[in-house]
Amino acid sequence: MSSVKKIIYAIACFCIAPVALFSQEKTDGLPISLEVVTGKVYTDGAVRLQGTTTSLDKDPGQVAIEIKKPDGNSDKLFVRADKSDGDFFVKYTPKAVGRYIATAFSPDKLKTATAEFEVEANWGSPEVIESAGKEVEATMAAIESATEQLIAEKLMRPDKEPALKEKVKRAKDRLKEYRTALNDLKEGLDNAHKIILKFPGFGPYTKMPEKAGAVDSYLQEQNQEVKGIRENLGSAKLKGEDVCGRLHALSEGCALFSSLMNIKSKKIAAIIKNIAIDKAWPEFYKREVASQNQRGDAENFLAVQAGKAMASAEGKLSNLASFDYGAGVIGDLTQFISDQVRKELCGEYSGELEGEYALEFKNNGKRYLYYKYKYAGKISLMARKEKMQQEGANFSGYLEGNINDVEFDDNIWAVEDKSKWDEEYYKRLKMVVVPINLNKNDPGFGAIVRQGMPGAFYFPLKGKIVKGRMIIELLPPMMELSATNANRTAIIVSDPNNAFARRGVLFTYPVTTARFIITRSMRMDDKNPKTELSIKNEAEGNRIEGNFMRTETPADTKVDFKLKFIMKQE
Repeated sequence: MSSVKKIIYAIACFCIAPVALFSQEKTDGLPISLEVVTGKVYTDGAVRLQGTTTSLDKDPGQVAIEIKKPDGNSDKLFVRADKSDGDFFVKYTPKAVGRYIATAFSPDKLKTATAEFEVEANWGSPEVIESAGKEVEATMAAIESATEQLIAEKLMRPDKEPALKEKVKRAKDRLKEYRTALNDLKEGLDNAHKIILKFPGFGPYTKMPEKAGAVDSYLQEQNQEVKGIRENLGSAKLKGEDVCGRLHALSEGCALFSSLMNIKSKKIAAIIKNIAIDKAWPEFYKREVASQNQRGDAENFLAVQAGKAMASAEGKLSNLASFDYGAGVIGDLTQFISDQVRKELCGEYSGELEGEYALEFKNNGKRYLYYKYKYAGKISLMARKEKMQQEGANFSGYLEGNINDVEFDDNIWAVEDKSKWDEEYYKRLKMVVVPINLNKNDPGFGAIVRQGMPGAFYFPLKGKIVKGRMIIELLPPMMELSATNANRTAIIVSDPNNAFARRGVLFTYPVTTARFIITRSMRMDDKNPKTELSIKNEAEGNRIEGNFMRTETPADTKVDFKLKFIMKQE
């Protein structure tokens, strides 16, 4: 039986009898390790699993990870190991309390590594709520400091300084409402917690611990992401002679901060809206308190106050997440920096890009997995207008895009005898994408639109003119494809000889990283991702053109890459 056949045989066995894992058949094979990086894990919070293995045929090895859930069912994830060091990682979001067992299979499917983690229902801590307010305020202070630096260095016309200061003040005033929303949220959770301490049954009745834990998880994620934006704003990117790069970094930092606040506020507001302590308490009181001849006068008051506080928090956060208020939290400041400052100082090479990435696995000539991703976006390089044509001129820019179309097909029966099993359900679930080019007609701060969109990615770029050609370097991503960007297949099978042997499993096939797609498409070295393109001098203006096509065919695998773009001087 081929190694590929063993994969599917193991999957089928797992569906029927989870204890019969193929890892017990062999002791030799490629090494693999797995560990849980996340400390405490809460429902609806992400847990990071990472490990190391060895790749096959000098190509990134595919690692399958089975996660057995507390209810006995399983989720299955797939991730490719880094070809240079064998490292891999995935993020998984548990939905239920209990113990989870993750098993990673080496690329040749002969060895496994196991890690366990316990998922708790976290009530949420006041410290996390307080920290969320402080992180947001500190990040806004970093943005204000960067704008003051623009004025101090005289990088903008004096007549535009008052408008910049007014937009900073407006952003600060708006974020004060976010702070008051957090105070309301804390008051509501505290009052609800007091009720549950006296009447523990009210917790399961309202599912408050799970909902409070979800709020806590979102705020913790927000704190980490906001901190990252602030650190980026305080880095060397906003210092030095690369004025265009600095202005773009500030504009993007503002955009990412604004979009992050929109997305997180919307999610938290949705959870709060479904808590409704003041509505759930009267019925619970009637059924569980008054019927037992108990008194709950103080709790009646707490329920009303909790309801008011939650409603107030939900309203303020919903305003923050709305387009008029949310996109403009600092969105108008972002656009001002982009349009009124950067574009006056800087010239630009820019244009649309489009590409494809297709992957096909076969066994004995039969396809068992295929997907194709089409993506579109924009590429840009900027420099001071007076230096655009100079030898040795340095450029800063970005490459960003989004997957806008997906083809997906899989068939485990291409490698397994279907007659052994009764297939009861087989459903392919394509990755959800936005079917348009989100970068088209970009007003200059597209990250606001694309942050949080499925299949979105963003890379800073550096460029330099050397002997009349443009050297382009791809920098580490600011937005990357993640494990949530995946195709999935749900399957239920049963053993025709045992009516009680029935199992369901969800197979998850995450798209590989955008970095892998872009670097392989443009034939960039993995450790030094650069490409060199000619600058064409034409009557209507200079332009830089890229047109890349390649196919890789390791054993039983075919990978196609396509990418093209034209950057015109503006």
